[in-house]
Amino acid sequence: MLSKDALIAWLDLHGLLTADTELDVHDGFAAAVRAAAAVPLPAARRLVPWSPGPGAFFAACARLDALVAAGRLEIAEAVVALHLLRAGNKDLHREITRLERRLRSGRPLPADAPLAAREYLGATAETFTTLVAG
Repeated sequence: MLSKDALIAWLDLHGLLTADTELDVHDGFAAAVRAAAAVPLPAARRLVPWSPGPGAFFAACARLDALVAAGRLEIAEAVVALHLLRAGNKDLHREITRLERRLRSGRPLPADAPLAAREYLGATAETFTTLVAG
């Protein structure tokens, strides 16, 4: 798992670092690390082609939503946990990037998307819009 400083550097490198995101990382890092460790992700697939569906991302978000609903995690901490998972898993990073591209091209997020997915993708879309428009 990445350190707090390494995550901030990764977010900056990928254009995802905002003042709000950095504050969320500082405030909720410990809880986000615990939450990320509780999210099972499929093992890296080296020989099998990457599947185009957002399955692992939405599954991770649903697990984080359950922690939020149980009062064990705040939604901002869930978003930081997703950043940690994305930074540490290439397959998940590719899956989220493809989903972000779909959203930017005008395709809507599924109506039943988990709250953590909506919050995470909303934050990354806002960052992208700021970078393009700013």
